[in-house]
Amino acid sequence: MKAEWRFAPNEGLSCGTGEALNNLSPSFSQVKMGENPMTIEQRIEALEKRCKRLGKTLMGVGTLALFAVVAGTAGWTVAYTGNISPSSITTKTIFLKDSAGKERLRLSGNNGSVRAFDSAGRTRVRISGTHGYISAFDDSRVRVRINPVGIGRVRIWGANGDERIVIRGSAAGGSLRLKDSAGRDRVVLDAQRGSLYVKNSAGKTRVAISGSNGTVSAYDSARNPARRIRLNGSNGSIRLSRPNGKNGIVLESGGDIRTSDETGKTRFMLDGDKGDVKTFDRAGKQRFWIIGGKGDVQAYNSAGNRRLRLDGANGKIYFSAPNKATISHP
Repeated sequence: MKAEWRFAPNEGLSCGTGEALNNLSPSFSQVKMGENPMTIEQRIEALEKRCKRLGKTLMGVGTLALFAVVAGTAGWTVAYTGNISPSSITTKTIFLKDSAGKERLRLSGNNGSVRAFDSAGRTRVRISGTHGYISAFDDSRVRVRINPVGIGRVRIWGANGDERIVIRGSAAGGSLRLKDSAGRDRVVLDAQRGSLYVKNSAGKTRVAISGSNGTVSAYDSARNPARRIRLNGSNGSIRLSRPNGKNGIVLESGGDIRTSDETGKTRFMLDGDKGDVKTFDRAGKQRFWIIGGKGDVQAYNSAGNRRLRLDGANGKIYFSAPNKATISHP
């Protein structure tokens, strides 16, 4: 069954042809001199009698009347056209207006949307059933959008319309991206990898934290960034690398410190477990060895042969020459 209902603070509640109850015949709505004004319940009862085509729709009428009373109390105007039954109310569009007659809320059945407007008539919130998202606007543009469809995403824009924050959710894992005014990622949290990336204005990663292997890496600003510092929680080490990516200094949890040349070869090593110090040439040959456990100091030639030994335990010095027997002093 079809009916048209309208309620406004200064117009009353109307049905069918739009005739307000204030204009009904005296037997229904007019008030004689000295009589008390009709109550809202009396108006609804009179309206039900006049609109016979509604039949047995007292529940639907009561619901709509209550909605109209509440809206009228708030100073809104309600316009409705559609079908009413005891269990449902069907219509295409519902408008709610403020006391100034300005539209503030719109429920649209055509595209399955809800819009909320400010006092200036600008859209501030929109819920779209077609696309499945919720949007919040400032005075001129969308600033926040929640899209649960597909991967699930939340986007936040700056005042200039530039995207600044993106939150994504997927079966593999979610992510959070913070962008600068140029739209470049500056901070990225990746739940799938358990990682955090911090980037410079050129979009190059400068700091990376990996939850998968427990590392923290810092990179330089070159065109192809090289990792310069790495803290590794898995093996308890810190590596400082050269611009070419080769190890420069390595500190290990076993108490070792190793320094390397530009080719990555170890040239100097401190062994914390044994209390030793070793030096190496470019060919990787050991040339000098301080043995803390014995109190020895040993020197080697390029072929790896020991030529000098200072024996601190016995107070002796040993000399070894090619093709000659080792001599000592004293």
